[in-house]
Amino acid sequence: MLVKINGSAVYGVEAIPITIEVNWMTSGKDPSIVGLPDNAVKESLQRVESTFKTNGFDMPRTKVVVNLAPADIKKVEPHLISRLALAF
Repeated sequence: MLVKINGSAVYGVEAIPITIEVNWMTSGKDPSIVGLPDNAVKESLQRVESTFKTNGFDMPRTKVVVNLAPADIKKVEPHLISRLALAF
C-alpha cells in the first residue's frame, strides 16, 4: 500500500469512519476506485489527472487502485474527493 488516509462519511445522522487506501501496481494502465463510490467520487480521478497536467506533471501510467473501506457503505460525500486528491 502506497498511501492510507482516514476520513468520514455521513450515514443518516452518524459519521462513519472511512479509510482511503491507494496502491500503484505494475500491471495494467487504467485507474479504478473500489468500495461503492458514487459517480462524483469516480469522476474525481479525471479531475486529479487534469490537475496534474495543468501543473506540468504526468499522471503515472501504472495501474492505480483506490480502495474506500468499508465496502458496504455507499460513498457520496463531496469531501471524499479532496481526500482522494491528497492521496495522490
